[in-house]
Amino acid sequence: MNLASYKNLNLPSEEGYAELLNLQSWLNAELRECIELLKSKSKEIIARELISKVESLIDEVNTKHYKLYRGDYGGSTNYQHGEQTYCNKSIIVQFVGFSAQVYMDSWRDED
Repeated sequence: MNLASYKNLNLPSEEGYAELLNLQSWLNAELRECIELLKSKSKEIIARELISKVESLIDEVNTKHYKLYRGDYGGSTNYQHGEQTYCNKSIIVQFVGFSAQVYMDSWRDED
């Protein structure tokens, strides 16, 4: 799966929304692959690796002009409930454990 360049997104169009769904799908596929490699490790190791993986995914996403920054962090060794939120002026990416949700930041939409 390829990661689209944010500069090509036209939010909040249907095409832009589809690109956000593609981003979400890509992130979740990467996270799924990561948990498969870590599932036999301790919670502490999994939590540490999850934080590192999310940060590396955001770095990769940002090479495509998304310019996401950390909005909030609620991580712990209980990684299933740990939250990491990143955003820019029009989208929010929320990681909870080994899953990602991507959505438009509609409350900032000026239409």
